[in-house]
Amino acid sequence: MHYRGLWGLYARDPISGENAPAGPMYNRDGTPRASWYDPLGFSGLDKVPPPPDAVRVLEQNCADVANRQTQLKSLIPARAAEMQALGMKLKGMVGTPHLAGLYTAMQKRSFALEEEVRGLRREYLENTAILESLTGQLDRQRMGLPDDPEAHIHHLIMPVETMRMRFDRLAEPWAAVSLSVLLFGVVALLLLAPRHLVFGLAAITLLIMLAESILRGAFIQTVGELTALLAIIAGIILVIHFWFWLLIAGLLAAATFLLFQRLRELTG
Repeated sequence: MHYRGLWGLYARDPISGENAPAGPMYNRDGTPRASWYDPLGFSGLDKVPPPPDAVRVLEQNCADVANRQTQLKSLIPARAAEMQALGMKLKGMVGTPHLAGLYTAMQKRSFALEEEVRGLRREYLENTAILESLTGQLDRQRMGLPDDPEAHIHHLIMPVETMRMRFDRLAEPWAAVSLSVLLFGVVALLLLAPRHLVFGLAAITLLIMLAESILRGAFIQTVGELTALLAIIAGIILVIHFWFWLLIAGLLAAATFLLFQRLRELTG
């Protein structure tokens, strides 16, 4: 329990990391494992109430959401009426340049009210769905129907598939020789094609990354990351080569937007 070392050989190899495993209570660096000092949090059960308290917690949740729905039923019409009254005032102030300052302030208030009413209506709709879900869960709890025992698990560990074990058998020797293969490739490039050293290194690195991804079952993820990286590089190259035309396009867009805004103010 108090042993913070490794259960076996400490290879002192910063590259391969072929060290023995640590104990159940401490990691390799001596820090305690979360599964030891916080088993409920580690397993995701700290946010699940004990079965005797589940009905009480659900009833309280339902009551809180229902109370909020009652508040929203009176708050939404009040805010909507205020927004409508303000809209009528704004409509009556159209064509009065001497009230431009007051008109702008009231228009900002109208936009804020519109956003608030939209948010309240969205909250009411979401709370309706939440209350329906909570009520169904409460009914199941009262009937004694059990929940899914794996619902709190985000990463369910399943038995290793046969195909995955075959890849793991190949990945182990590949991990042992991959660095040597890379160095042999660099030496071959230096001797046979020194003029193409940069492109050769990029090609060798890409091939090793693809081999690693295939053996570790992350080929699709690796291809996606490489695609995103190449897209970023291509975007940087385009910006470097066409910065002048991009600047012209940005200035034209800004001028067009400002002209449209001024014309709308004059015609409004």
